[in-house]
Amino acid sequence: MEFQRNPSKNMIITDEVNPDFRVEVENISLFLPYVQFRNDARIRFEELKTLNSYIDIYWDHFRIDVTNTQLKVSNGSCPIPTESDEVSAVYIINQYFDRAEDYKKNNLIFDNLDIIEYWITVNGQDYPEKHYKVDFPKKDYNHPYTAVLKAGKNDFTSETGCLIIYERFGELYPILCIDLSAHKNLAFLDKRTLYFNWKLRNNTQKDYRFYVILKERNKCYLNMYKNEFTFNIKKD
Repeated sequence: MEFQRNPSKNMIITDEVNPDFRVEVENISLFLPYVQFRNDARIRFEELKTLNSYIDIYWDHFRIDVTNTQLKVSNGSCPIPTESDEVSAVYIINQYFDRAEDYKKNNLIFDNLDIIEYWITVNGQDYPEKHYKVDFPKKDYNHPYTAVLKAGKNDFTSETGCLIIYERFGELYPILCIDLSAHKNLAFLDKRTLYFNWKLRNNTQKDYRFYVILKERNKCYLNMYKNEFTFNIKKD
């Protein structure tokens, strides 16, 4: 086993006083997960073992796409390619370029860019038809905040609360979540490309980009023959 120093400049590894700072590893353990079936799942599994055929399996997969183009415009439209023809949610994260490789600015903090309007275009149709509008300086961003809470299966009535309070959301973590799960006519893509559209109040005077997290629906075959199980990605 060989360890290498993290070359990222987004964190402080050492300082000028200790340029050869080292970390001593005293113990290493191997973690092996063990899966135990619930009773109903065990019964279903035993039923599948008796089949000499295949079934379709679907699951949600999260994938990150980054706009490498350095943007400095006050409005625009950005194509987002997908690997699946079914997308149930899109998460947009805005950030200035100068946060990268600088621990003082911290690339784990995002920027609202003073965005005032945003929507996506799917199959040539805008969603929502009445575009989302926000005003971050006035703390008017209730919809994107509640959308993020809902995506994390949390809400204002949850007893567990949320680690991101309303004010901090606008200042540090302005994630724009667009849920398509209830709109099957939009969730299924014709050309496996959707577009994110936005408007800023003013030109930022600084380069920025978008991180896009896509929640896609994946499919595969589970083949069962003589108690042998194999998975194959399903190609439509």
